[in-house]
Amino acid sequence: MVATSIRRSGRIGNESAIPEATVRFTVDGKEIVAGARISQKSYETLKTGDVVQIRYASDDPRLIEVDAGINRKIALILGGVALASLGLFIFVFRKSWRFARNAIAVRNGGKRSLVKVTEHQAPMFVNQKKPTTRLVWLDGRGMECKSLEITKEAARSYRVGREIAIYELPNSNLDSFWEGDLWRT
Repeated sequence: MVATSIRRSGRIGNESAIPEATVRFTVDGKEIVAGARISQKSYETLKTGDVVQIRYASDDPRLIEVDAGINRKIALILGGVALASLGLFIFVFRKSWRFARNAIAVRNGGKRSLVKVTEHQAPMFVNQKKPTTRLVWLDGRGMECKSLEITKEAARSYRVGREIAIYELPNSNLDSFWEGDLWRT
């Protein structure tokens, strides 16, 4: 197998472009030209015209590997990314579902109380284009509770010291919920 070109695919000037090799070989008297990803090491050492070992699929010789196992490595990396994404999705879904379930239970079985906003708290993740904040209050048990995120513009209506309506279950370990959040669930 002869390497006919060694190049990087992707945008010009992009350091993360993918190294590829194109090779020419013969299978059953038929000339095949095919390309495949290669490792960074192969990219740095191979030159056009070099003879290289390849692996190809017997049913479709255009499916090749220049570096044995590189497709498996890529598949493992992509599988890991997919698994991490799935884990994050499940975490966010469960957290949202638990919030909604608890909020509805408190709204339906709890009592409505008026409490004062004690502070505005920045959220964990900040979005410069659409800044948000969370309202903070102390419920009837003296527990600090927080609202879902609201825009800073909307928060101006709920300055520190202003009374807001919350729902709480007095003999429960569930957090209290701001009325403004309950009607959004």
